[in-house]
This record gives sequence, C-alpha cells and structure tokens, in this order.
Amino acid sequence: MKFLTYLCAFIFSFQAQAHDDHYLGEGFAHNLVHVILLFLLIAVVVTGVKWFRKRAKKIKD
Repeated sequence: MKFLTYLCAFIFSFQAQAHDDHYLGEGFAHNLVHVILLFLLIAVVVTGVKWFRKRAKKIKD
C-alpha cells in the first residue's frame, strides 16, 4: 500500500502532467478522459476512507 501511495504521488506530482494531448487533441475527448480520471480518483478516495473507518472501528471494538 505504501508503494502504491509513493508511486501515485510520483506520477501525479510532475508539472509536465499539465499537457497538450497529441492523440485526443484538446477537445471533448480529452476533457472526457480527465472527467473519468477525476471520478476514478474520487472513487478510490471514498473507498479508502470507508476502509479506514471500518478498520478503525474494528480495532476500537
């Protein structure tokens, strides 16, 4: 888990990630990919928070 956290931080912390997409262009498809990735990020965060709360409750009991 720690490795994945470091890997994600490493990948998404580059300033070069602000880019022009040569494959999709700068239109609707490019924005759609960003929206999908944003929803995926939100889903991962929500799942992580639920898991952490469940684990904390289990440890407390």
